[in-house]
Amino acid sequence: MLQLFCPPRTPCFNIHFQTWILWGQMSQLRPLLSVVEQYRLDLQTLATLRMELLNLSIILTGIQEEVGAYDYEELQQRVLLLETRLHSCMNKLGTC
Repeated sequence: MLQLFCPPRTPCFNIHFQTWILWGQMSQLRPLLSVVEQYRLDLQTLATLRMELLNLSIILTGIQEEVGAYDYEELQQRVLLLETRLHSCMNKLGTC
C-alpha cells in the first residue's frame, strides 16, 4: 500500500514498496504451502511405515530363529503332538 503524502524515494515509500514486494512474493509462495504440507504428511506416514517394518522385521527374525532351531521332521512331530493335545482337550470338553 503506497502512501500519497510520502514523496518517492523517501524511507516511508521504501518501506511500503518493500512490503508490497514481500506480499507479492508471499502470494507466489502460497501454492507451495500446500505442497510442503503434503510433503510433511508424507514424511510422517513414511516414518510410521518404517517403524512398522522395523517391528515386523524383529518379529519375523524371532520366528525365523525359533523355527530355524528345528528341522522339518521335528516340526512335523510337534504339529502332530499339538494336534493330538487339541483333540484330547476337545474330547474332554465334549465338542468332538
